[in-house]
Amino acid sequence: MIAAIPAREFVVRHLGRTGAPAFFDQRAVNEYVGCFAPKTIHGFWEDYRAAATIDLEHDNADQQAGRTISAPTLALWDAAAASVDSMAATS
Repeated sequence: MIAAIPAREFVVRHLGRTGAPAFFDQRAVNEYVGCFAPKTIHGFWEDYRAAATIDLEHDNADQQAGRTISAPTLALWDAAAASVDSMAATS
């Protein structure tokens, strides 16, 4: 179904909902459109599927084992972000 939508329309709609947001350089939008291909769409859905299945299992196992990210990491989010409440419990 996604591939049935013209690439530029799909990308612009999903980057800005009503049009490409001003902070996206047109070259970046063009790059997204250029990558909109059947194998990219398939890869997107495989990643989406994994996030709800095996990735979640791996994350839970890491958390239970006390494993954390060992590289220096800076995580930023807006106070209105949905993830703030869930992140506060693990901080």
